[in-house]
Amino acid sequence: MTDSDDTVADIDDVRDRLTDLFADAEAAGVERDALVGLLTAHLAAMRGSVRLPLSMPPDRAREFTDRASDHLGERVEVELLVSEDVVTDLELQLQVFEAEE
Repeated sequence: MTDSDDTVADIDDVRDRLTDLFADAEAAGVERDALVGLLTAHLAAMRGSVRLPLSMPPDRAREFTDRASDHLGERVEVELLVSEDVVTDLELQLQVFEAEE
């Protein structure tokens, strides 16, 4: 087995465990938004940076990604509707960093 095979097996194992965790959380009545918020916060910690959430449907995200890829390294303006979800997402991410201080 190569290192690449090990990596794929590791990723498959993590994905399986996450799938089980999500199913257990759903069965326990954990709200999906709470789970998403928790995962978002931990991803921020793993990256070492807070990211501005750009919530959009997948088809709009694909369009945005395709257009943005033409402007790598450039400063662009993006309109953002500041919703309660955006603020909550940012707050959850910040809480992870503030807890580490």
